[in-house]
Amino acid sequence: MRRSAVLLLLLTHCTRPQTKPQSEASASSSVAVAVVAPPRESSDVVDFGPPSTPEEEPPPPSGPAIAPTKPSKMTPIPTGKVKELSMGNGHGCAIMKDDTIACWSEPDALFPLGTVPAGPFAHVAVGGMTTCAQALDGKVVCFGSPKLVPTPPSEPVVQMCHDLGPCVERSNRTATCYDRDGGPLSLGTIRPGSLTCGDSYSCALGPSGELKCVMMDRVMAKGSQYASPANWRPPAKSFDRIFSGYQHGCGLAADGTATCWGRDKSGETRPPAGPFKTLALGEKLSCGIRPNGDIECWGSRAGGPWKGPFKAVAPSTHHDRGNTLCAIKSDDTIACWPYES
Repeated sequence: MRRSAVLLLLLTHCTRPQTKPQSEASASSSVAVAVVAPPRESSDVVDFGPPSTPEEEPPPPSGPAIAPTKPSKMTPIPTGKVKELSMGNGHGCAIMKDDTIACWSEPDALFPLGTVPAGPFAHVAVGGMTTCAQALDGKVVCFGSPKLVPTPPSEPVVQMCHDLGPCVERSNRTATCYDRDGGPLSLGTIRPGSLTCGDSYSCALGPSGELKCVMMDRVMAKGSQYASPANWRPPAKSFDRIFSGYQHGCGLAADGTATCWGRDKSGETRPPAGPFKTLALGEKLSCGIRPNGDIECWGSRAGGPWKGPFKAVAPSTHHDRGNTLCAIKSDDTIACWPYES
């Protein structure tokens, strides 16, 4: 995100009253994204209209996988073993083996990391302006700049994701997101474990597999052709899992092949052929882990593919300075390296 757009977003937030988190779907069968949304449980769910037809433009060919060698500008990267990894706007955080949170940052991050809570925690999600974490008891806490920190629900939750604002899944399988102004946005009943958070849209799969999304940033969406529902809508394909990025989304079919939609500034919606185990989306970059553990990315100039095996991957998000890829290696330690926009 350009600095001017971010500052405009910040100013807009600060002048509004404060009212005030990569999860896998648990179902194993593939189900089709509905062409027309089923009867809604909430008016917050966006109607994208007829599904889009993706352009058949192949991604550039990739060479043999290589090992990452360049050092990352983000420091200090944790040296111990980790359970989970998340990257956001200028910061990265991980759940360590002892259930504490360790974070690292760019020297010129646009938003402060804030005070990292002591834990213990099960999950962490670094967003565009703040960070949220889920404690072992299911409760969610967020931290960062005091004027921007959202207020998540006080009761324990089943699942949490976070980007511009947190989304939570409750024990009754309903999900709610909280936009940057704190307003609750209902996703209604969802498939357990299918929540995914993005800057423009946060989504989940419905009980019948339909894609359900809420608009997280109405200000940016109104001023961006890429964030409008007409240009973000997904194609009519079957997905087992879905992923949200800055202004684009991707889904994995039952056979592991990827399909993406939304903004395509640098090829981020044109995945290479073949199966992936999981995906992670940034601003102008999308990445996936192949069945053999190699990392392959598309969009921007990420280089690679990167020789694994890796267990998880996460690109930094939201702007083009200090772009970084971080991944969990087979020995549960973190490796980070830069990529070009």
